[in-house]
Amino acid sequence: MIDDDPVDREIFRQALEAAQPGGFLYAEASLGREGLSCLEAFQPDCVLLDLNLPDLDGLQMMRYLHDRRDALPCAVVMLTGTGNEQIAVDAMKMGVMDYLPKGPESSQTLPRAVAGAVQRFRLQQQIEEQRRALEQRNRDLEAIRAELFEEKERYRTLTESIPQLVWTADSDGHLHYANKRLWEFSGRDPDAEGGGTWLLKSLVHPEDRAELREQWAEAVRSGRPFEMELRLLRSRDHTWRRHLMRAAPMRAGEEGVRWFGTFTDIEDQRRAEAALRQRQKLESIGLLAGGIAHDFNNLLVGIMGGASFALDSLEPDHPVRPVLEIVSRSSERAAHLTRQLLAYSGKGQAFPESVDLSRVARQTCDRLRNSMPPGVTLIVDIDKTIPPLEADAGQMEQLVANLVMNAAEAIGGTSIVRVRTSVERVQAGNSGTNIPGDPLSSGQYAVLEISDSGCGMDDDTVRQIFDPFFTTKFTGRGLGLAAVQGIVRTLSGGIQVESEPGKGSTFRVLLPLNATAGEKGVILMIGADPRFGAPAANALKRSGYEVLVAAAGNEGVETLASRREIDLVLLDADRSGWQETFTQVRGLSSRAPVAILTGSPEELARGFNGPGTNDPGMVEIIRKTADPASMEESIGRVLGAAAGVTAAGCVESGNGSAA
Repeated sequence: MIDDDPVDREIFRQALEAAQPGGFLYAEASLGREGLSCLEAFQPDCVLLDLNLPDLDGLQMMRYLHDRRDALPCAVVMLTGTGNEQIAVDAMKMGVMDYLPKGPESSQTLPRAVAGAVQRFRLQQQIEEQRRALEQRNRDLEAIRAELFEEKERYRTLTESIPQLVWTADSDGHLHYANKRLWEFSGRDPDAEGGGTWLLKSLVHPEDRAELREQWAEAVRSGRPFEMELRLLRSRDHTWRRHLMRAAPMRAGEEGVRWFGTFTDIEDQRRAEAALRQRQKLESIGLLAGGIAHDFNNLLVGIMGGASFALDSLEPDHPVRPVLEIVSRSSERAAHLTRQLLAYSGKGQAFPESVDLSRVARQTCDRLRNSMPPGVTLIVDIDKTIPPLEADAGQMEQLVANLVMNAAEAIGGTSIVRVRTSVERVQAGNSGTNIPGDPLSSGQYAVLEISDSGCGMDDDTVRQIFDPFFTTKFTGRGLGLAAVQGIVRTLSGGIQVESEPGKGSTFRVLLPLNATAGEKGVILMIGADPRFGAPAANALKRSGYEVLVAAAGNEGVETLASRREIDLVLLDADRSGWQETFTQVRGLSSRAPVAILTGSPEELARGFNGPGTNDPGMVEIIRKTADPASMEESIGRVLGAAAGVTAAGCVESGNGSAA
């Protein structure tokens, strides 16, 4: 009790004692500051506070209590004899539990007011504690939510960044989640998909679906992880890619078990493993075939030599002569078989030389025309500008003959066998060859293409056609394509096979050109008359130059601006406007030699004082000639003399005289 009137304090004490004898402990103070000290020491459940005190009024006491603490330490009942309604309102706003006027009735209402104030204050404390606990719980939930969001983002980032196709599904196979890679692989729209087992319906190869259902059902029954290999359809190119499917169960709360799975593309790995096994198998067979062929060839030497000697020693009408001729012919066929075995094994005797593939293809096809089955038309379309390749001419003939006859015999009716030759630039890793071996390196390759309109082959047959002794022909020995493979492998080339049942087959043999082909330099020919330019360009290509042809001056200038590796510019001075082109060329490439082509070099040299003759580059005048060798010789001298030459000169094709 904080009250400056002792009589009032006694009245209040008696009233409380009367209501509950012995139920109260009291402490009294007559001043506000004294009451504050007593409040700290006594720690009451309720304070009876007089509004009017000599040092502090009741409202000041309430402010002081609020300033010292975050909340009131106990219930407060304010008593006053002079207060009004506004003071009561202000007191209640400051946390006073009850407001009683002093008077005769206060002794009767005071015990009930104190008990109610204490009860309300305790209830208020409980509510405050629950509020603080609820706020703390909300903070904890927010922290958990933030942690879950961070974990979800980490999971999403992980699933989107790994190369595998990631998905989750329930035990019935209904899809819940798929990462971006899976949607891109399948070509599906994630917003349009409504779950379901669409993976089984369209993405998985029909031949793999039954096994997948069986293994999935067993995994769901046992609750154990599982994995299997299957083929998935890639929408980008509509090809089936072999994948390793892995899935493991995980708890998903009330949803039961959810399966987390991945698809890992192992197509390239399986192809590499198959190629390695095939290569090892073929190498083993090659060693065996080579050994047998060598020993058999030694025996044939004796047989053929003996038969030839006996034939030479017998009279033309001797009865044994027909038998010996059969022996001789059979030995020749056996020798051919031996050469095929040696070609396959890569141990045949070869004499490398510069070989014109187009010429070999033309001559071999001309020789084979009379051997074509009835109804088969042989069409030859060759590129005469293919640079030479380093190979054995006999093996090249054997390669062309085997492929052409293989195509002709596979047709079985009236149709066409087409032979083409061309040049193709190959990028490493993009060759797509069907035969095992080291990948093709980047560079220029001569291409021999043989296509037919025959019955075609399925994928299983294509995979076996290069195996020794595998054949689809009734009387075949299965060594023709095996020998082709051996020759191509020896030359570090490759073979591409495209075939489809009922639509014929196409064999493309890629053979590397001579290491020097294309390395002599890059020549840009500008504005040349087609009657002279085309034969000249073909001759230079055959000699190993890379030739770029620009029909007009502006086209040549654009080409020169975009390709800085050009080693020589050939500019035709017999066409109008060449001086302007010359000025632009010299401005773009002052260090590259420029050769001016003309039919009248002497006349041009006497009057030639064009721009660019005094800069560090080289300007030469070359006579036009119909002799390709003279043209090549002149250009070779220009390139060879380019370093250090600073003045204009004239190189006359044919005799090399300078003007």
